[in-house]
Amino acid sequence: MSNAVLLLCAYLVGSVPGSWLMAPAGHLDMRTVGSGNVGGMNVMRNASLPAGLLGGLIDVAKGTVAVLLAMRFSTAPHLPLAAAVLAVADHNFVPYLRFRSDKGLSALAGGLLILSPQLLLVLLVVTGAGVLVLPDTMMGVAAAITLAPVAAWLLKRELAWVLYGAGLAVMILVKLLPDFTAFVRGRRQLV
Repeated sequence: MSNAVLLLCAYLVGSVPGSWLMAPAGHLDMRTVGSGNVGGMNVMRNASLPAGLLGGLIDVAKGTVAVLLAMRFSTAPHLPLAAAVLAVADHNFVPYLRFRSDKGLSALAGGLLILSPQLLLVLLVVTGAGVLVLPDTMMGVAAAITLAPVAAWLLKRELAWVLYGAGLAVMILVKLLPDFTAFVRGRRQLV
């Protein structure tokens, strides 16, 4: 399988809106309820806990599947990184949902679970510390994602990993802008 086909597959895997499909079984448009986010947290809060958990697992699997496909069918050393970025990109900006989708955290976690569990652990620890200091989950996430390129460099010492971290940080921080604005204004926004 060519690298271009593998990257296309990663992009297409990222476009499956797992949480959105589970809310309940696609009959509730999550873009119109709660935070308007089609991710697992909004589904849990406004549809059901089982639908949100299952949808979240599907979203995690998207990052994992994209990376595993690239690792299995290509010998290009950094293709799995590119596959992970594309899965998160399409997870965040699903064309057939009018580019309103999720924040990309589940797909990011799924990709990192395979690529670098150590980096995933660092990001989770920084997120936890951020939540303790800032008392807002999304601001803790924003702190961790902002540090992703630095953490990637410290753990991997490769430019490709820094670019991977920076690309993901930009994509996710763009999706977190409404949360940041609400935080600054003193109004918490639902995840």
